[in-house]
Amino acid sequence: MGFGPNIVTTTKIALRGYKGRFRGGLVASRQNLMGSWAYTLNEFISYDITDHIAVEGQVFAIVTTHESYLAWGADVVYRQDSGLFAQVGVAQLHPDVEPIFNLSLGYQFGGAKADNTPRRPPTKPW
Repeated sequence: MGFGPNIVTTTKIALRGYKGRFRGGLVASRQNLMGSWAYTLNEFISYDITDHIAVEGQVFAIVTTHESYLAWGADVVYRQDSGLFAQVGVAQLHPDVEPIFNLSLGYQFGGAKADNTPRRPPTKPW
């Protein structure tokens, strides 16, 4: 019994940057799964309150074969220089479902700054 070929394609383009304590960007993507498709535009921004605490938010504009809607999420994250982190957040992934609340605890290998994005400008030694 065969189901034929399963063809899945995804194309993404991203633009991200930072200025002082702000980081943000856009990610545009197109997914295709056996004739169904979806376009997504993700806008995100983060503000570093301190060297270890940041607030983050994002909005997704989603257009599919059958519908279009907005989804969103917001988080507060605490990161230690060692790579340990704790994150608490809320997300509304579809207008027809209840918001999701989450708590994540983990470790980022390479330390908190492994993504090479400065958390804030270096301070001068004098």
